[in-house]
Amino acid sequence: MKVLHAPMNFALQPILLVEGLRKLGVDAHHLQYMGAGGKHRFDFRMDKVYYYDPHKSLFESQMQALKEVLHDDYDIYHFWQRSLIFRPDCSDMTGLDLPLIKARGESKIIHRFTGYDLRLKSWDKAVNPYSAFNYKFDGFFDENTQKEYISFLREYVDLFLVQDPELKQFMPEAEILPRALDLDEWQYVGIEKTDCPLVVHAPTNKSCKGSEFVFKAIEVLKDEGLKFNFQTIQNMSHDKAREMYRKADIIIDQLLIGATGVLTLEGWALGKPVVVYLREDLFKPFYGEVPAANANPDTITNVLRDLIKDHDWRQELSQKGRKTVEKFHDSKIVSQKCLDIYNNLEKKKGKTPKGTADIDYILKVSKPNNSLKNLAYSAIRKFIPGQLLYSIKSFVDEPSFKNISAMTKLGLIFVAYLVKGTWKRFLHRIKTPKGLFTFSAITILTICGITFLSINPLLAISIGVICFFPFLFKTKKEKI
Repeated sequence: MKVLHAPMNFALQPILLVEGLRKLGVDAHHLQYMGAGGKHRFDFRMDKVYYYDPHKSLFESQMQALKEVLHDDYDIYHFWQRSLIFRPDCSDMTGLDLPLIKARGESKIIHRFTGYDLRLKSWDKAVNPYSAFNYKFDGFFDENTQKEYISFLREYVDLFLVQDPELKQFMPEAEILPRALDLDEWQYVGIEKTDCPLVVHAPTNKSCKGSEFVFKAIEVLKDEGLKFNFQTIQNMSHDKAREMYRKADIIIDQLLIGATGVLTLEGWALGKPVVVYLREDLFKPFYGEVPAANANPDTITNVLRDLIKDHDWRQELSQKGRKTVEKFHDSKIVSQKCLDIYNNLEKKKGKTPKGTADIDYILKVSKPNNSLKNLAYSAIRKFIPGQLLYSIKSFVDEPSFKNISAMTKLGLIFVAYLVKGTWKRFLHRIKTPKGLFTFSAITILTICGITFLSINPLLAISIGVICFFPFLFKTKKEKI
């Protein structure tokens, strides 16, 4: 059996399955896209990497990757959140590869939802009183477009997978394949008795994790004089983060989703008591019990206070959490379950479209999107390599030493332009009608981006300046 996982590498989950499947005799691979010279932001290990061609559009690069993948002739395509042809907002023919894959044989397609690609705003608010959407979280996807994309997927996907009962409530026909952990990498550490526990929290996405409520609770407890230390885990590799978790006495995960995150499982594996919001109506039947200090925005202060004071409770959760991970999330067990799912799927007839939802969806996403946001994005992508654009945004959003190399590259580009006589060329170009029009258009787009799209001013101005530079030099030879 030959299996391809692609194109995301969320929390190392696809790689763990690929590694586990290989040990079971499956010819499994994982494909991930990267900008030229890029690497995973958390230093996750990778398998096959397809580097985008900086001289081609994103769509052209992904189509080339699809050609190479089809040549390898996989039996099962196991996609994570998106397929090989995608854009984050479902534009530009996202999902076009699915009918192309189906047209070439008996290959089966599996689609794994990972979170907010299925946990849509209206659906989540209807069942979760602490939904992140109630606390200024906007989500990652346009809901209407995502619903249409899900309808499109139903025409081609042979099997949907989710990681837990919280996501399954939004797609009852999906099978649950739990998240996996390599317990050789996450060995039991446990906790020691201490009068000053170390509490850690990893705010990878503060708005959907409810980090503001964690920080408020910490302030209240500090003001009360409760003795403990607090540390946030961010801007570091996965290996370094694991070392910090090993030293912790209490780990705080998310307070809004109502489900376990990967951090919850990592904490349980290390034998650390974890504070997390779990929907007991969903997870108690699944696990048999809830081996965590269950907290939400209304109760986090009281729960954390009690947990800091009560070593016996921490010790109880330490033992229960480890047992839960060993029973449900050991990568060996999850990999075997994944293989069983594949074997059962191989016995079934492949899915073929029954309706026209796929045609309706393709017609919609193939239409030009002339919104201001999309026009600005297209202009930016035309002149700036994707990896450099991502590096600029990363530095503006979260300045750190890790991003200095990217900003150094940007600085060298600016120096190169200056050496070539940028200012002289600018004065010459601005006097021409085309130059004046281009400069005015970029200026207006920059102002609109700041005013109407709430783009960081520094980022918007930097992008505007860079967009104008190619116009200065990409011309016929002329005397200046």
